[in-house]
Amino acid sequence: MRPFGQSVRGSTPLLKNSRRSVLAGLAALGIMPTAFAQTANPRKPIYPDTKNTVGESLEEIQAKGRIKIAVYEDFRPFSFVHDGKLAGIDVDIAQRIARELGLRLELMAVQADENVDADLRNHIWRGPRIGARSEGSIAVDAVANLMLHIPYNKELDVRNELAVLFSPYFEDRVTIVRDPEQFNGSEFSLFDLEGKEVGVELDTLSDFYLSSTWGGKLRSNLERFRRPDDGMAALMTGEIAAFMAPVSQIEGALGERREDFDLNQTPLPGLAVDSWTIGAAVRENARDLRWEAGDIIDAMVRNGEMASIFSQYGVSYRSPVG
Repeated sequence: MRPFGQSVRGSTPLLKNSRRSVLAGLAALGIMPTAFAQTANPRKPIYPDTKNTVGESLEEIQAKGRIKIAVYEDFRPFSFVHDGKLAGIDVDIAQRIARELGLRLELMAVQADENVDADLRNHIWRGPRIGARSEGSIAVDAVANLMLHIPYNKELDVRNELAVLFSPYFEDRVTIVRDPEQFNGSEFSLFDLEGKEVGVELDTLSDFYLSSTWGGKLRSNLERFRRPDDGMAALMTGEIAAFMAPVSQIEGALGERREDFDLNQTPLPGLAVDSWTIGAAVRENARDLRWEAGDIIDAMVRNGEMASIFSQYGVSYRSPVG
C-alpha cells in the first residue's frame, strides 16, 4: 500500500511489526483508521475448542522447567537481532522474569498482525492459523506463556476475555525529532515543516496524522519509509529535516547522537492520543503466572531496574505509574 501515490523508501520487505509501538497503542484504543481498527464489539467470542486445551498453568510451566515469552521481531530498541541473538529492552525484561522464576527462557520472536487483538489471539490464547515455524534457535509464531509490549488498556482487556493484561512498565509517546540545522530559532510548530522533507514510517499514526492535519498541506512533503531505522538514518545524514515516530524508537536509533537533534515535545493539535502505556499479557487460565510475573515486573519498576534497562539502550524511561 502506497498512500496518496507517494514512493516508499527502504530496501527491506514491509514488516507490520516494525510499526508495533504506535499500532499497538492506538489500535487498542480504537482510534486507528478503518484498515487497522478493531471492530467495536465489546467482547470477543470464546472459542470452546481452545478454552481448556490451550495454555499452561504456572505449575505445568515449572514442571517443564521453561517459560516461553513472546517479543516482537525487528523492533529496535525493544527486540532485535544482534550478533545472531535476540537483544533489546523487552528481551532483557524476559530474561529477568525467567531468571527470577528459576526457569529456562525460550524467546519467541513474533510478527505483528493487523492489530493487538490478533496478536493476542495468535500468540497467547489460541495460536496461529498456520502451523508454528522456527528459525534456528528462535521460536517463531507459536503460543507463548507470556507476551511483552502489550498496550495496558481497559477496552483491549475487556474485549479479549481469554487474555489477561497486567503490569504496565513503560509509557511511550509520539513526537517529531528535528535537525536543528534545517530550522530557524528554538520555537517550533507544525507550520515550520512546510516546504521541508519530513519522514514517517509507512501506514503508522505519524503517516496518517501528517497526511491529514492542517488541511493536508504537509502531504506532499512526506517521505515514507518501510522501517523507522531507515527514516532515522536519513535524518542523521541530513536527507530529511524531521522524522515523526515514538520517542523510544527515535532515541534508540540516535544513540550517541541524541544531543545533536531537537527532541523537545512538539504540540500536535488534533491528535487525540499521543501517548500509551505498555505491559504484559498471559492467557486467562494462567493467572497464577500473571501474579508471579507481575510481582517481578512491578518490582523492577519500583526499584529502578526497569529504568536502568531502558538507559542501556539510550531510551529515556517514563514510568507508567505516578
